[in-house]
Amino acid sequence: MKKIFNFLLIPVLTLIAFSFSCRGGAGIIEVNDDGNGNGNSFTPLTGSIADVSAGGAHMAAIKSDGTLWAWGFGGHFRLGTGTLDSYNSPVQVGVDNDWESVSAGSIHTLAIKTDGNLWAWGTNDYGQLGDRFSVGSARSTPYKITTNNYWTKVLASSSFSLALRNGNLFGWGRNNLGQLGLGSSLYQTPNIDPIGIDNDWETVSTGTSSYRQFSLAIKTNGSLWAWGYGCLGNGNATQQQNYPVKIGNDMDWKEVAAGESHSAAIKTNGTLWIWTLTDGNIPHQVGTSNDWEFVAAGDHHCIAIKTDGSLWAWGDNSKGQLGIGSFTNKNSPVQVGQNKDWIFIAAGSYSSAAITSNGSLWTWGSNGNGMLGNGSTTNSNVPVQIFKGED
Repeated sequence: MKKIFNFLLIPVLTLIAFSFSCRGGAGIIEVNDDGNGNGNSFTPLTGSIADVSAGGAHMAAIKSDGTLWAWGFGGHFRLGTGTLDSYNSPVQVGVDNDWESVSAGSIHTLAIKTDGNLWAWGTNDYGQLGDRFSVGSARSTPYKITTNNYWTKVLASSSFSLALRNGNLFGWGRNNLGQLGLGSSLYQTPNIDPIGIDNDWETVSTGTSSYRQFSLAIKTNGSLWAWGYGCLGNGNATQQQNYPVKIGNDMDWKEVAAGESHSAAIKTNGTLWIWTLTDGNIPHQVGTSNDWEFVAAGDHHCIAIKTDGSLWAWGDNSKGQLGIGSFTNKNSPVQVGQNKDWIFIAAGSYSSAAITSNGSLWTWGSNGNGMLGNGSTTNSNVPVQIFKGED
C-alpha cells in the first residue's frame, strides 16, 4: 500500500450551485489503482453484503457474517477505524460480528447491532452522535450511545440524526432549520428526544446535504409527513417546518427518499412520484409505470428498482452517479445495464451503490477520496463490483 494526500473537493453541479468542504486532512491508502478509475484491476472482496449506506464522502456496509466495513474519506473519524486515514478499498471496522444495519452521513456514521443497541462514531460538533459527553469533539471508533435496545432504523444526515424504536421517532443533533421535528428550532441538542407522541411511524428518510436539511416519513396508515427546510412537498419552497406536517391527503405511500433539491416516493400501487423546489414543491407522478419497488435519492440524482429487479437512474450525472456509461444528465428514468437481480440500493451525495440477490455489492459515481471502494480515486460511470457475493 502507498499513502498519498488528497483533499475532498465537490464541484458545483449543473442542477444547483452548491459547494461543500470538509475540515481536516487525511491520507489516502492506495490499493490496486489501474490508473483509469474503472476498477479494472480491482479484485472483488470475498463475501456477501447484507446492508450498505452511501454518505457524502464515504460508504459503510455490513457483510452477511455481521462484520462492519467502511471506505472513503477518513476525515472526522467517520470511518470508525480509529484514525483519519482514508481508504479506497473496504477495511473492516473493529472485530465485532453482530452488526445489523448502518447509516453513513456527511461526517458521522450510525449503526445498530443485532441486540438492538445504537452505536455512533465520527464528528459530534452538533451532538449528532447522541453522545452528551463528546459534543464539540469526535469518536474515532464505534461507541455505544444507549443501552436501550429495540432500535429498528437509524439515519445519519449531515449534522443530525433520526431513529425509529417501537414505532416512535427520535431526533438529535443540529436543529437550526427544524430538521429534528421537535416543534422548535433550538440550535442543537445532543439528547435523543422523541418527535411528538405518535407511535405509528413506519419509515423515515433524510438527505446528507448541509444546505437544505429536511426529513420525510411515512406512518403505518400510509400518510406522508415532512419537516425541516427544503423539498417537503407541501407547496412552499421557502417555509421552515419545525414539526411534522402531513403532505396531501393520500394514504397510500410506501417508500420515500429525501435528496437535496428533490424528493421521491413510491405508492402502494407501484407509481413513482417526484417533487422539486422548481416545480411547485408538490408531488407529481413520473410517467405511467406502476411497477416501481424501491427508490433512493442523492443530492441531485435518483436510483430505483422495479418489481422485475431492473435498476434505473435519472438526474444529475456529472460524476457518473447514474451508472449508465456516460456523464450525461437524464431528466427521466433510464435503465442501468440489463441485469434484473437488484434487491437493494443506496444513494450518496454524488455516488450510488446497489446489492444483487446473491449479496454482490456494486458502486459507481464520485470517487475523489476512494468512496467507491474499487481501489481507485477516479470517478466511475459504470457499476464496479466491490464484494463478489455468494457463488
